[in-house]
Amino acid sequence: MTTQALLQLSADIITRYYNNEIEPFLAACHPDVLWIGPANTQIIRTRETLIETFAEEHHNLRFEMHDLVDRAAHDAQQQGTGGAAVL
Repeated sequence: MTTQALLQLSADIITRYYNNEIEPFLAACHPDVLWIGPANTQIIRTRETLIETFAEEHHNLRFEMHDLVDRAAHDAQQQGTGGAAVL
């Protein structure tokens, strides 16, 4: 998979996550993920526990994002990482 394809996939997963479509995000998580969330006590270990925790949450938060892929590619190029970027 090319760097551009990875960036686009990452942007898609993140965008869907922030639109409360969390299944692609959860599917992409490692089985032994460590999630450190925004709440003081939200430290969660394993994808299974993360899925259970998210299933209990109910909110209507929405986020707006712009140029996620273009910006990540630009930043990676500027940092000389050969196209790799952390989103």
